[in-house]
Amino acid sequence: MPYETLQADRFMQTGDQIAILKTVTDGHCGLHAHDFIELAYVVSGQGHHTVGGERDFIKKGDFFIFNENIPHEYISEGGVPMIMYNCIFKPFSIDQSIREGGDFLDVAYHYLFHSFYSEEN
Repeated sequence: MPYETLQADRFMQTGDQIAILKTVTDGHCGLHAHDFIELAYVVSGQGHHTVGGERDFIKKGDFFIFNENIPHEYISEGGVPMIMYNCIFKPFSIDQSIREGGDFLDVAYHYLFHSFYSEEN
């Protein structure tokens, strides 16, 4: 199934490397991917989310992490819009050392878990 690949520049102001967005989905947010990492938090509403052909129920309080180029879609349900906050960024905008990695695991290792390990480990 064809899908649109969204570009970070569409959502960021010139010179920005990260953006926090409020997304309101009233109905269907079509299948799409993007050239950035996305952290998504459901603030209100409920619906379904489809990733890799797997459809899951989502609701207020759910949190998702999407690497680059992962097709997914949202559908709000219950006649109420689903409101989400999205933090988007390209991996290289955080640190040049992860430029080749390109996914959240690289970011997590370098920024969240790196201090737990010595250089040898």
